[in-house]
Amino acid sequence: MKRITTIIILLLHGIFIAAQQEITITGQIVDRETEEILPFTNVYIKEKGGTISNFEGHFSIKEALNDTLFFSYVGYEPQSIVASKVSKIVTLAPMSYQLQEVEITPTDIYDFVKKLFANTKKTYNLKKNRRAAFFYRQITQTNGEANEILEAFFNANSALFLRDMGLVTGRYGAVVEEDNTNPYTTYINFFNFSQASPILPLDKIENKNIIVPLNVDFERYYQLSYDILFDKGGNRLYKIRFKPREEVKRGIIDGFLYVDPSNLSIKRMDGRLINIRIEHKEEHQFVSEYDCSFSMNFKYINKFPEVESVHVKLDVEGKLSSQVNSILYNVGKVRKTGKKKITRFMNLLSLIAQTKYSPKFWEENEVIKRTPLEEETIQAFEKKQIFGTYSLQ
Repeated sequence: MKRITTIIILLLHGIFIAAQQEITITGQIVDRETEEILPFTNVYIKEKGGTISNFEGHFSIKEALNDTLFFSYVGYEPQSIVASKVSKIVTLAPMSYQLQEVEITPTDIYDFVKKLFANTKKTYNLKKNRRAAFFYRQITQTNGEANEILEAFFNANSALFLRDMGLVTGRYGAVVEEDNTNPYTTYINFFNFSQASPILPLDKIENKNIIVPLNVDFERYYQLSYDILFDKGGNRLYKIRFKPREEVKRGIIDGFLYVDPSNLSIKRMDGRLINIRIEHKEEHQFVSEYDCSFSMNFKYINKFPEVESVHVKLDVEGKLSSQVNSILYNVGKVRKTGKKKITRFMNLLSLIAQTKYSPKFWEENEVIKRTPLEEETIQAFEKKQIFGTYSLQ
């Protein structure tokens, strides 16, 4: 009898191990109707965290065969799939636009935004010191050639926008100018664009402030319009357009807020930066022919809005055509920084220059699947031993 019991226990143990076996799941996420790629889609397992899809909609994640993956993208129907059944192409269905003749609208969109500002400011003030850890990747192309890449882990206050960053570790590599006929372009403090915010939680706007959608005088700077989206369950989402007034000549955001009207929670902000200074290496000037766009997603923890991901894209046309793409992702709990005190900083490169580069660490900490261009650039920089050589001198 004891022998039989032992066999049964061993069999059950084998089943448990099989159930917990991890596999690497890869795929691409697209729009179900148009087949357009959906970059920066959230891919996660409840209570475990996850990743997001990259610029080309591809993702990679290691999970157990019996885990359930959740896919969410603001403005689309969420989807859940058992890990073992995830296909190479994952499709998400867009939410529907509500017909004008049957829509239920707020009494006054300007009054609604006033309530949204007051509620958002209140929740921000309650949780403004909350911190989280983030992963950041940035790549620059000049005339179609990748010449700069930056990756970093850091801690930051995460309520609605990033501030008081403290570097955990990072690496930076850039191709130096080879000749005067085809110099490369690099950017100073491009990371600052990832600190965009949907709200300016102040009672007065100073001249130095960039005008964002939710501020005490938003009617002075913006004209508003909106659409209503709804999912299969009948839940609504307001897509509010903040269009800068023509007379506004200072730095301002032109964009959209996606808001859940049932609890006044901001889910996403998409926008363009207007009248903003673009800084070139060793050159500080306004660039007239540029387009700087961004998107921010938020997650809610106990009714608390926290930055989940930020994507920034910059296109500059001139003597040199350059493009910069960056993606930032919330990886959860604050990471240890060892004996080194967390440093508040504005210049990310200056801190990276002081860190010790470890190739093994970066091999084991990808977080977001690399695009072929990113993978090729990183391999080339590692082969030429470019990482870890950056200096401010």
